[in-house]
Amino acid sequence: MKNGKMLNSIKDVAEVIKGVDGFISVLTHYDADGLASGGAITRYLSLLNKRFVVRSTAALTDKILSEFFSIKSSLYIVQDMGSGDIDILIKKWRELSENSILIVIDHHKLGEGVLEEEGDFILLNPEIFGYDGGKVGCTSVLASLVGYFGSGERDKYFVEIGLVGATGDMQLNNSVEGINKYLLDLGIKLGIVKYEREFVFFTPRKLPVHKAIVWNMVPYIPGFSGRDDIGLNIVRKSGIKYRDKDGRYLTIEELRDEDKEKLLELITKFIASKGIEDISTDGLLVNVYYLLGEKDPYLQTTGEFSNILSSCGRMDREEVAILLAAGFRNKETKVLDEAKRIFDERRKVLARYLDIADSVVKRYGDRIVLIDMRGKEFSHKFSGTISTLYSRSPNYKDDIIIVLSYMDKEGIKISARAPRKLVDEGFDLSVKMRMLSKKLGGRGGGHNVAAGALVPLDSDSVIVDEIIKILSEHDEDTD
Repeated sequence: MKNGKMLNSIKDVAEVIKGVDGFISVLTHYDADGLASGGAITRYLSLLNKRFVVRSTAALTDKILSEFFSIKSSLYIVQDMGSGDIDILIKKWRELSENSILIVIDHHKLGEGVLEEEGDFILLNPEIFGYDGGKVGCTSVLASLVGYFGSGERDKYFVEIGLVGATGDMQLNNSVEGINKYLLDLGIKLGIVKYEREFVFFTPRKLPVHKAIVWNMVPYIPGFSGRDDIGLNIVRKSGIKYRDKDGRYLTIEELRDEDKEKLLELITKFIASKGIEDISTDGLLVNVYYLLGEKDPYLQTTGEFSNILSSCGRMDREEVAILLAAGFRNKETKVLDEAKRIFDERRKVLARYLDIADSVVKRYGDRIVLIDMRGKEFSHKFSGTISTLYSRSPNYKDDIIIVLSYMDKEGIKISARAPRKLVDEGFDLSVKMRMLSKKLGGRGGGHNVAAGALVPLDSDSVIVDEIIKILSEHDEDTD
């Protein structure tokens, strides 16, 4: 029933976009989900021969909103952002634009003061239909289906890019339900995708073996993840063949099953040597989704494809990701070649940032872990990556992870993750981030397990104390 209502709303959005005659402006988030969404909407608007511009951003600041709504347009589309600040978003739109339509396609929790839909404002969000947007119906799933239905169900690529974005948003990891299952089943039916269970260490199939086993990053294991030297030592110790006759490093897909077994045994022993003993073999198995229509090795699984999109976003090259997600594969444009180069560069940058994070991580109380990257050589666009990786580390699986960084001159960015067990007890991180941002004069929100905020720079001296105070209130309430 929920799927049916949401699918009808998705089709309605596709028709509204189709019926717009004037210029269209799109603003989307810079992560894999947002960029896949940006690619989907770019493809759809191109199919419709619309005149449009697509921009990306890390946050909906006053400056960003003012610039966006100052573009004279008949339709504005905001993707993967905005639900937590709908009232602010609508107010700014009303102030700066006349005779236009605003569509928000998002999956984050709704903030306070959400306005009812009007004729010229549409909110497409799984939360409205009773879903938890953190688990079901990420923005790329919605945007891809807008394009798929808008194309008369003829362009199957929309289904592919929706699955790529959902993988990047970690909504296809294990249990797949609701609108996500609808999209996955559609992809299987159309011959777009198939999936298998595989150990996480062997999912980056095209990387050299010694890099692949340490660069999946989930789970994140300090002293192992991102360490090429450790990977090379393990491969050498295993005794397997890891170079060909010309000296080229072999990739995961070139290994035999018995080689993988040897590697897995050594990897688990190494992890245990780090004092991590509660990782089960079953816990290391994940779904790998193979994209049957992609020819390039870097795009042949949704995981590898989404990692490339994420890399472009983190490295300030969102335009490359959006074009790639929209389906550009023309050799003359060299979009894919550039995306690969950015992907390789991002690995080096992330390795350096993880070293910094490991050196500053600090625990407060029983379950608050803070990683303060303020004043470090660090891009705020990696803060979500760092908080996610730490939240998926066995060392911190029961902790609330907070990453602090400066967002240029806009303010202090807070990226937060909470353990699922705590959320199941009633803890809601999005509520906490809104409370914190309201107290410090900023904006915040997100999901119950993953949320964030942007607060003014003048909060610098008090922000840590305020974070600890607000996050600790749950302990007092439940003791």
